[in-house]
Amino acid sequence: MEFHSLENNGDYSPKLTEDYANNLTTSEFRMIANDLCQNLTTIHNAKIVIHTLCDMVEDLYDLVASAIDEESYNIEEDEEYSDFEEE
Repeated sequence: MEFHSLENNGDYSPKLTEDYANNLTTSEFRMIANDLCQNLTTIHNAKIVIHTLCDMVEDLYDLVASAIDEESYNIEEDEEYSDFEEE
């Protein structure tokens, strides 16, 4: 079996060839299946975090947009009263 280094964390994982995969023992198969499940769990968790962050950004955008709309309304209202006070 050939091993290669993963760039992100330096772990060594087996790089399977088709011939070798056809002759895996049960324990080797379980080890590879376990590694795959851990990687899928990590990807799934990252996906949840990314979606949560996107939701938070959307909420923040809505909050800022609402504050800008409210501030614009307050400015227009102030201008109306300032005209009245000058007279």
